[in-house]
Formats: sequence, C-alpha cells, structure tokens
Amino acid sequence: MELESLVSVAKSKNAPRTSDADTLPYGGGVDRGTNTPPAALSRLPVLRSLIEAKGCGLLGHSARVSGIACAVGAKIGLPRTELELLATAAEVHDIGKLGVPDRILLKSGRLTDAEYAVIQQHPEVGRDLLRMAGSRGNLLDVVLCHHERWDGEGYPFRRRTTESPLAARILSLADTVDAMASDRPYRASQPMERIFGELERCSGTQFDPNLVDVFLTLARGSRSHDWVDRIAAQGAGQLAA
Repeated sequence: MELESLVSVAKSKNAPRTSDADTLPYGGGVDRGTNTPPAALSRLPVLRSLIEAKGCGLLGHSARVSGIACAVGAKIGLPRTELELLATAAEVHDIGKLGVPDRILLKSGRLTDAEYAVIQQHPEVGRDLLRMAGSRGNLLDVVLCHHERWDGEGYPFRRRTTESPLAARILSLADTVDAMASDRPYRASQPMERIFGELERCSGTQFDPNLVDVFLTLARGSRSHDWVDRIAAQGAGQLAA
C-alpha cells in the first residue's frame, strides 16, 4: 500500500482498532519484548525517516529520545528485552505525525484549539500505522500512550499513574526533555537549568515523579553543553554492550 493510502486508512474510521488479541494488560512494569515479527521491525526505520524528513526539529529526535529512554530504563534496572522495547518505541513514537498537515506541524505560531486537536490524534494514527505495518502488542501500547500524563490529563485516553505502561511513561519524559533541548518552529531550545526546573515543576502531574528523580540524577552528572547527547549515548551504549 502506498504511504499516502496507508496514512489515510490509519486516520479513517476503517483503520483496524485495538483488540484484546493485539494488546496486553496495562500495569506498573514494561511488557517484555515488542511482540513484533522481524519483517515488521525492518520497516520501522523507513517510517521514522519519513517523519524526520519533514523537518520541524525532528531530525535525530527519535534516536536521542531512544538513548535518553534507555539510559533511564537501565538506571532503574530494566532487563535487556525491556530496553529493546523502549528503544524501538522511541524510534517510531512520532510516526503518527505523518498524518498531520505540514501547515500545522511546521507552524511557527501558537496552535488553535482545532489544530491542537489534530496533533492529539497522532498517537492513535501512529498505533494504527504500526499495526498495518505488522507490529503487535506491547509496541502499540507504548506508542499509543506516550502522551498520557501521571495526573490523567494527557491524551488520547486520559490514563493516569500506572494505567499507562512504564515504557510509555519513560518515553514521555525522554520525548519532552529532547523537545525542550531542541530548536522547534515555535521556539528556541531551552537551557539545561530551565529544563531541570520544568521537570521538577511537572513531577507528579505530567510525569511519573520517580522517573523525574532518576533522570535528574543522571543529567546532573553530565553538566556539559552537549549533556543531552551524552545521556543519549550512554543509553545507546546499554543496547550495544
């Protein structure tokens, strides 16, 4: 199926929806493995490169998020299979943005409520794209929930605390850190101390407070101008070992 058709189906009411056969129960821990066949996994880098090609500050974003997430996951003692799930989910967490028009995705000004509603569809569109590409189970859950919040005010389902998978909560934190540390169409990158302050402010509301503590412990040991890249490299090294 051509990409445009695939995205169109994923955004439509005809997209295959989550079933009990496709997902595992939510809980406090990361589900082991991605439940995704190797042939499907081989397609995922192509999807990631397509969204990064759109620009909007996303070049290299997925790889950095993957590294940051794995650094946090390793720090809390996740086994290799769960780190692999984290890395894979991070690599493709934004592919649902293929369904977001460039006029919204690349907008330099504030989004309208209607435009933000379109952005909020990308976790579900991403989940459906991944399913149609052959992914199953845990990977779909993590991508679907990476914009949920600890206080239940996130999207798309307003899940709270441990109702979202641990991998999704780690991914949410890593995604936000790299977004704040990167130039985006609507604002310049933020300095390290401001990012730390924002994480502390949002601990227990947007983010799992235990994960914020873990990340800040990691980050405060890397006080250099390239601190994000250093943490990402540390996490990537966990998988290369």
